[in-house]
Amino acid sequence: MNTRVRTKTADTAAFAEDRFGCLFRRLFSAGCFRNGAAAAAVLWGCLAGLPSGSADDCLTGNRLQEELSRPRSVSVTARPLQEVLDDLAARAGLCFVRDRRVDPSAPVRLTTALLPTDELIRRVVSASAGADISVTERFVYVGPAPHAGRLRTVLEITRRMFRQQSGKEFQKTARRLQKMRSVIWPDLSHPADIIRRTAASLNLNLSDAERIPHDLWHAGRLPKMPVRDALAMLLFQFDLMMEPGSEPDALRIRPLPDRIGIRRRHRVPESRQQAIEKTLAARWPSLQFDWTGRSFHVVATVEQHEQIERLLTGQESRSGAPAESLRTQTWTLVTRRGVTCRQLLERLAASGVTVRCEVDLEDVLDQTVQVDLHDVPGDQFFPQIFSGLPVRVDVQDDCVVLYPPDIP
Repeated sequence: MNTRVRTKTADTAAFAEDRFGCLFRRLFSAGCFRNGAAAAAVLWGCLAGLPSGSADDCLTGNRLQEELSRPRSVSVTARPLQEVLDDLAARAGLCFVRDRRVDPSAPVRLTTALLPTDELIRRVVSASAGADISVTERFVYVGPAPHAGRLRTVLEITRRMFRQQSGKEFQKTARRLQKMRSVIWPDLSHPADIIRRTAASLNLNLSDAERIPHDLWHAGRLPKMPVRDALAMLLFQFDLMMEPGSEPDALRIRPLPDRIGIRRRHRVPESRQQAIEKTLAARWPSLQFDWTGRSFHVVATVEQHEQIERLLTGQESRSGAPAESLRTQTWTLVTRRGVTCRQLLERLAASGVTVRCEVDLEDVLDQTVQVDLHDVPGDQFFPQIFSGLPVRVDVQDDCVVLYPPDIP
């Protein structure tokens, strides 16, 4: 999106202009808002469920991230988790991989405001099954909360172990493991057999397969990914991981360590070093930060490294003084022809406005809106910009709530 933003101090105006021709101006600052989405599932306890749609049609890379940033809401009463995930899969065209330890029949009882889809999914799986998510380049993993934050690190460690092997034949094995495949298995399959067959498809021998517990899975498939990642993903659900064997065509299985991490170096601006040192120690007391001048090394998970980098670059959201009420802030909005309700909500999100939706707007999100308002107080501004929708607008101090029109 070609977006141009100019921000001044809190008592002046902030402007944002994008390719949709929307211009917002507001006084002071308000809450926060982002957007999101996700899609197809695979595994459960003794049995695994087949995802709806083709796993090869899933969005990946930047398109996946863009879809996960789109705003969505959910209002669900006692629907199985798998049905809710399948709904999101069909709407968004993304792939879920559900860990075998997450109950697909766990009831979802949840009503949310418009949220980024990744945050929406996180709340759905947490409220129903106590689970969490991890977003990779190709799919959204749904797993037990303590494990979700480790998956990407396991995938990265596995990739490094094979890439760093010396010797021509070992390098050939590493290249074979990079081949893209969609791993598929029939009904009532044993996971150990699935893993053996997947390795054998590359003429690789798997040792220590007896470490994989006995289990039975429904027919299922993983989305297309490197075979190395598919094997690591399957083993991860049993707290196991894969490593190179003693011979080039051998793979070995071993238990997943209790603590895993990757060592990386981070640089710190000199002017912020003292404050950063205190913040790091307070936020991650279990991590060891080895300082050398204005940089440090730390062994942490992939997600922790990303959080540290956002802290160092100032990209974390900052909490400041309480915002003035949305009712009294002054707003300006001018839209050009063809701007949709969805785009309007996205721009409100970018401007820091929380919109809580108590009504299903999915059918009207692509309806066009046209607004030309200047210096209007929020208690009048928001009802006017949503006047073309079948909603009743309640402007509160910190958010805007959209109700069905028949609810007083």
